[in-house]
Amino acid sequence: MVRALLLSVSLTAACYSPPEPDCGFFCGAGSACPSDYHCAADGVCHRDGAPATLSCGIDAAVDAPPPPSFDAADNNRPQVISTTPISGGFNVGLATPITVVFDEPVVNVNTGTFIATIGNTAYPGTVTPSSQSSYTFTPNNNWPPATQIQVELYSTITDLSGNGLLPFFFSFTTLQ
Repeated sequence: MVRALLLSVSLTAACYSPPEPDCGFFCGAGSACPSDYHCAADGVCHRDGAPATLSCGIDAAVDAPPPPSFDAADNNRPQVISTTPISGGFNVGLATPITVVFDEPVVNVNTGTFIATIGNTAYPGTVTPSSQSSYTFTPNNNWPPATQIQVELYSTITDLSGNGLLPFFFSFTTLQ
C-alpha cells in the first residue's frame, strides 16, 4: 500500500511544470529578463524564439504595474505624481535624497535631465532608478543649511512611446 502511494505521488509531481508564457512581464533593471527570455523594444520580456511581432497584453506578475497598451497609440505625456521632499518643503534634512515618481515607466532620467541646483549652479550627485517609474537624485555631499534647492526635470525624459515630459520644476529649503 505504501509503495503504491509513493508511486502515485512521484507520477503526479513529475507531471507538473510551471507555465512559461511567451511574454507578459516587464524587463527588470538593466533590461534583465529570466533565462531563455530577452528584453524586447516594448520593454517586456519575450521568450527567445517567440515571433518578433508578438504583442503582450497583461503583466503576469501580481505586484508589477500594468504594462502600457501596445495595441493603441500612446499620445499621453508622462507626469510626475509625487516628489520627496515635497514641493515647497521646509527644514529638509541635509542628507536627504530627492525622489521623483512618474505615472508610467520612463527613460532618459539621468544627471542631465534630473538636476538639482542652488542658484544657477548644478549640485553634483547621482541619479539611480528604484523602478521604471521612480528615480532618486543623491547629492555627492550634504545640502548646505538654510538653502533653497531647485529641482528641474526636462522634456528629454520620455515614456516608452517617446512622449516627452512637460518640464517640471519644484523646490524645497534645507534646515538650518
